[in-house]
Amino acid sequence: MRSIRVLALMEATFITGPAKNLLQYAEFGSRSQPSVKMHVATIRRFTDPPIR
Repeated sequence: MRSIRVLALMEATFITGPAKNLLQYAEFGSRSQPSVKMHVATIRRFTDPPIR
């Protein structure tokens, strides 16, 4: 059976509602049939403060 592939692009400084939902879906999807393969890219603007 083929897996479902998801690509998510999100701009976020903190893990809030939308990002948290995406992570929970990835966790659930890894245990489901067909499996879900999640790829997430985070985007930071050059004006954002550095992450420490």
